[in-house]
Parts: sequence; C-alpha cells; structure tokens
Amino acid sequence: MITKDELRIKRDSFERARKAKQSRYREFEKIRREFVSKFPPSRIPLLTLDEYVVGKRDKDGETNRDSFCYWVEYRTDKLGRIKPLPKSFEVFCDQKTQRYKFKNNFKNENDALKFQLEQIVRLLEAGRTHDLKSIHQIDISATFKGKILFLYYPENYLNIFSERYIDDFLKEIPLAVPNDNPDVFKKGELLQTFKSNDEIMSKWTTYEFTDFLYETWGNPKSRFGDSTLTDIKTIISNTTTSPTTMQAQVTVRLGHGEFEAEVRELWNQRCAVTGSITMTALEASHIKPWADSNDSERLDPNNGLLLTASLHKLFDAGLISFEDSGKMLVSSKLSQSEREIFGVIGKKLSKKPSVETANYLTYHRTQFLV
Repeated sequence: MITKDELRIKRDSFERARKAKQSRYREFEKIRREFVSKFPPSRIPLLTLDEYVVGKRDKDGETNRDSFCYWVEYRTDKLGRIKPLPKSFEVFCDQKTQRYKFKNNFKNENDALKFQLEQIVRLLEAGRTHDLKSIHQIDISATFKGKILFLYYPENYLNIFSERYIDDFLKEIPLAVPNDNPDVFKKGELLQTFKSNDEIMSKWTTYEFTDFLYETWGNPKSRFGDSTLTDIKTIISNTTTSPTTMQAQVTVRLGHGEFEAEVRELWNQRCAVTGSITMTALEASHIKPWADSNDSERLDPNNGLLLTASLHKLFDAGLISFEDSGKMLVSSKLSQSEREIFGVIGKKLSKKPSVETANYLTYHRTQFLV
C-alpha cells in the first residue's frame, strides 16, 4: 500500500519520464489504428469464417496472420496481452486438422460465426455508449471482450484484461470497491475515475496510465504467490528423486498454473454454478481427479470446473456431480438443511458441458455418492 505523498512523488517522477517514451506510445497507437482501419465496426457483420478465425493456414501451410482473431490475440499484443483459449473465439480452425471447431450448442460453424459476430456488434455499440450493464450481459469471453473494447475505445477502457491484476491495483492504490460484486469492467472504471480525478494523470493516455501502474507497483503476478512454486521447490529439494523423474514432475506442476488460468477463461471468470465473480473465492476443480488422470488429462481445461470453494469441496468429495445436460446431482448423504446451507437445490451448470467435459463428468459420476 502506498501513501498519498508517495503516490504524488511517483506520479510526478513518471510525468517527467514519460516524455522519453512518446515514440513507444506512438508505435502502439499506430498498431491500434491499423487494426481499427482494417476492421471498422461496419465490417464486422460481413466477416467470413476465414477472415474471422485464428488457426487457418493457406495453401503454402502458413497461418493466416490477417484475420480478426489473429490481430486481437497476436498482432496487437504489444498493446496488452491476452491468452484466450481458442474456444473463447466461439469458432476457430484446428491447427492440426484444419477443420472448423465450435461450441456444441451450434449446428455448424456458420451458425457459430453468425452468433459471435452479432455479439461483437452488440459489444461495440454498448462500448460506444459506455453501457456497462449491456457489456456485462454480452456472451463473449471477458478477456476477449476487454481487448476488443480497448482496441476500439482506448480512451474509455483499460488495456489490462486480467481481473486479478485490476483487483491488485485497486488494493495497492487503494481504492474502495463496492460490495455488490462488480465485474471487471466496473472495476476498471474505478481505475479510470482515479485517473480522471487527478489533474496530471487526467492528461495521460491509457498507455501512459497503465505504464504508470506497472512502474509504480510492479507486475501484480509477483505479489500473488504461487503454490505451484512451492510444490516445485519441494520436488527439487527431494534428493531421492531421479533427475528424469524430477524434470517430469516439475513440468506437470508448472502446467497446473496454466490449467487454472485456462479453466477460469473457459468459464468466463465466473463460478460455473453460482455465477460468482469474486476471484478469491473461486477455484479450478479437476473433474477427473488429479490422481486418476494422466498428464494430458491433468492439464486439459475441459477437465475442469470453476467453482466456489464450498462447491469445490463438495464436488471433490462426491457429494455433488453433474449430468451431461449440466443438471446438478446431489447426494442423499447431504441432509435437506445442509442442501439449503450450501445452496445446491435445483442448481445446474451455467452452460451445457462440451462433449469433452461431458466425458470427464461421466467418470466423475462413478465417484458420486448416491
């Protein structure tokens, strides 16, 4: 936490130094303008599959680097990095098979594309009018949504797309957060208000402001702490472990952090049952238990549910499970009063599980305590 005087000193120091970075900011803005020029809002509804998807290769085997999704994910990563799952784009092209893939609630890739483009059009209109309620309701992955909003409206939306990072900056400044579980965009607005209420910072661009946040408080990732690192240190300190086994174990544990990040992304940073967006209360749960899975299954985000801590414990204990439709199954070992306490009566997953997730749920139901 920083005092007001320390904050003023940091701000004034950055104000003097930022002039030396103007060429960098101009480069960022040039990239952003190139993207918007290539994909003006009027063009979005007209995009073809190959103009939209990431992963498509040309006749020479080269990946199409000129599609909408490729631009958002890769060609504008200097402006703010996201690491979405391909499924976050709703429809994508499998790198290996070159077949289009899409969520199983659509009949074909064209229906999936039509839906996604409609959502992006809605997002751009809501972003233009700064309608945060509508933005929240639009069915697009939060990080993908945030990157699109920044690219088109950089004066109104931050180029920080991780809710954990925004939470961390709000805590470090510190800024009071309403207790009504605001989403990542309302939290971002708190930082924007902090910026606009300051005589000096209000004149900064979003690029400059986010640079200031990172230079003043550093990368939030360094403050989170990581149980994965603790696990790795334990593995390395175990002198009875052979070098080959040690390397394999470290590789798996490093991937566990990636697993959690991808599960969070897959479930749109919300509890798969309650819809809670309180990040500190959410945990990535393996559907097929870690001990029963091979290395590939342990790192497969389809083998994960994002659940509140209490639901996670119930799920791991076999006291709740889910049908392929997403309907929650509740064990008879939970009394009626306990069911009410945990809020598991008549619940279901927020979306129908994918085919891959349903396969893992089939295994989990074998562990379910009827």
